[in-house]
Amino acid sequence: MKNKILILIFSLSLLSQGCYTIEESMFFQPVKLERLSSDYKFHDVYFSVEDSISLNGWYLTKENSDAIILLLHGNTRNLYSYPWTNIINSLSKLNADVFAIDYRGYGRSTGEPSFKGIYQDAEGALDYLEKHNPENKPIIIYGLSMGSIPAVKVATRKGVSGLILEGLISSTKDFVAATKSHFWFLYFIKIKYDKDLEFDNSLEIQKVKCPILIIHGKHDNLPESMSLKLYNSISHNTKQYWLVEKGTHCDTYKVEPEEYINKLSNFIKKCIAKK
Repeated sequence: MKNKILILIFSLSLLSQGCYTIEESMFFQPVKLERLSSDYKFHDVYFSVEDSISLNGWYLTKENSDAIILLLHGNTRNLYSYPWTNIINSLSKLNADVFAIDYRGYGRSTGEPSFKGIYQDAEGALDYLEKHNPENKPIIIYGLSMGSIPAVKVATRKGVSGLILEGLISSTKDFVAATKSHFWFLYFIKIKYDKDLEFDNSLEIQKVKCPILIIHGKHDNLPESMSLKLYNSISHNTKQYWLVEKGTHCDTYKVEPEEYINKLSNFIKKCIAKK
């Protein structure tokens, strides 16, 4: 009852103002404390990005692996936490190296998170991989939820062999519209956001030339329309769309574990053949 009263008061306050501003900090929910587990045998890696921020990542390498997956996780917690750690563990079953990073301000990475910063972090992680890839293995970017935003951007770079997106966000405007759909009172309120938060991946993804796999959970709180918008924006034919019937948000690894590994394994093979 107390929570309902607070929501009512908050709603009436917004209605009286007629306007609400989304601030950059609202997108990020980092946790600095790590939760280490001996079950995951990854190497701790530290590297610097162009603005002298130190980022922490996990790197699993295998002998005779076929590719490298660069994992960019969502906006909550850190890579030591659920569900990101569980997804990393699932990816370790593939015949691929896995490199997962914490953005600035997350886990043991320094600095404060920002939209501009997560782009630089993704670029810096790809730079690191390119410098530590003597066998020239194909690099596949995997963006989850908020991680889909920098993933599309970095996948436009020459040398990226594949892009996987799950639980994606297509644009700032689409995200605002999806938020409004969950709260009826927001239809009467003008929502503003800073220009630093503005992006449109339906335009950016048109620059991506490598194979693309888009995964969407049928019961995701983010609408399927965002995933379909990006899929339909891809001009080339090396694209795949997988609607996970039992899926919610970024839990395909758990609700369809065998199919998850099969789909990703086949996608990696296609990326290798295309390279």
